[in-house]
Amino acid sequence: MRTFPDSVNLKYRKRPFAAGDYRVRATAFINLWQPKDVLIALGGAGGKNLHGKILKATDPDVNDSDHTIDDLETVAFPALSPEARAISAVKGAVLTVQGRGRSVTDVETVIKLMSPQLRPTKGWRARSTGSDSYEVVYDFIMGTDPPDQAVWHVSQKTGEVRYLNTNAKILSWSPGY
Repeated sequence: MRTFPDSVNLKYRKRPFAAGDYRVRATAFINLWQPKDVLIALGGAGGKNLHGKILKATDPDVNDSDHTIDDLETVAFPALSPEARAISAVKGAVLTVQGRGRSVTDVETVIKLMSPQLRPTKGWRARSTGSDSYEVVYDFIMGTDPPDQAVWHVSQKTGEVRYLNTNAKILSWSPGY
């Protein structure tokens, strides 16, 4: 059984979770940082009028304590499809580009760094090209240019990711300024 988050300092996770059961904790404070309509829906600031097993008193010594939501559940994460694994492999790949060297970021971060100029159209998709190989395509628009796409090859057997066209090469590399 895995627990996530694994500490109060939540770590950003770029790769999908492996299949399995995870303990997931949800915590929320019902305070004045919430929009007024949310507080009204929750019965006022502090959630004092709410009841249920996931509500915990912030000051259990008194009968008019504010509440927090605190819930720990077991969640079963299913296995990813081969197509989703291929897309994840491309997004998380840190590639070496001929003539430029190794990228300092993964493909997904390069794409994020190029927005808002680069915008997705159809986004990500993958199709099998063999028993363990996939072609992964990212459809996008750059500025005012017509729609275009970047294409990578993924071998799920070896874990190798390589760019196949110029757009994928561009989206596979970021300098280390």
